[in-house]
Amino acid sequence: AIKDIEDIETELLEEMYGVDVNYAESMSVLESQMVCPVCQVARMEETGLALVRCRSQDCSLVLVIVGGVKTMQQELDKILETHSANCDQELQFGKGENCVVAMCDKCDFCYYLGGF
Repeated sequence: AIKDIEDIETELLEEMYGVDVNYAESMSVLESQMVCPVCQVARMEETGLALVRCRSQDCSLVLVIVGGVKTMQQELDKILETHSANCDQELQFGKGENCVVAMCDKCDFCYYLGGF
């Protein structure tokens, strides 16, 4: 009975304010997504075993990343932390041959993610 009342309350709040009040579920979905580091427009998605691609047709980034999007995000976080520990310049990302290249013009930092 309490669950029914909570569902009705949620439905009424959503109708009144036009927003999803069950944001905890939405936030957990956002945690598993990431924006493409190259085009910085579309999100990355897993398309098969160890294949990760950008959803943008203009970007067409496709990488082999064992562990998928989650592992890619963890690797990018490590790259950003390593670079920012020694430099205040923003990293630039580009497409390499079957990889993403993270580069910095100021400190000559260079790192490859993905590929074989």
